[in-house]
Amino acid sequence: MSNQTAHDGHHPGPPRFLSVDDCIVDPIFVDTDHGFDRDNLAPTISGQPTQDPENYDADAFTWRVITRPSQSSTTIEHALSPYDHRERYDHGLHNTAEFNPDKPGTYKIELKAPDETHELTIRVFDSPDEHQKTDEITDTSIPVPIVVPSHGLVLMDIMTHRETHLLLNHIRHLHPTARHPTQILLLSFSHTMRVSLILRISL
Repeated sequence: MSNQTAHDGHHPGPPRFLSVDDCIVDPIFVDTDHGFDRDNLAPTISGQPTQDPENYDADAFTWRVITRPSQSSTTIEHALSPYDHRERYDHGLHNTAEFNPDKPGTYKIELKAPDETHELTIRVFDSPDEHQKTDEITDTSIPVPIVVPSHGLVLMDIMTHRETHLLLNHIRHLHPTARHPTQILLLSFSHTMRVSLILRISL
């Protein structure tokens, strides 16, 4: 970890994209027995990461939902107690969090951190039946980010394969005449399998 880039703040990262059937979880363990990846709400490590960092205090970070769709009751959650004899990496601290959306729409999450208060946008897509016709799909009023209609470019940043799939489906619902397949220009990969990309749409 000593070669990682240093960060000045604790911002939790770029916007996230989910469907109503998805959730952001905080795995109790990340190792050879329980999986290698973590997908949670977490502050950015401020400063130069170290191999064995000291934990932040339990009150260093506070999460809450400040904007949610109407009729949504989603709140920030935290992982349950460990399910075997080993202690969870942040057991009892709740510096990282979980999120399980119950309605499509736009959510804003607030993170109060030692440096300042940050906001994270999470856009949640509906999960239409796979046999539902395009013209029967309800518009959830979630804008396709940074669309440049003149040449069909959609600029995105830091997306998982699942998020990419959701976004492509949403674009195809909005633009049913788009030719397939949509070309995806991958700009970079990271060890967490998140990608920075440009989607080129033929409208």
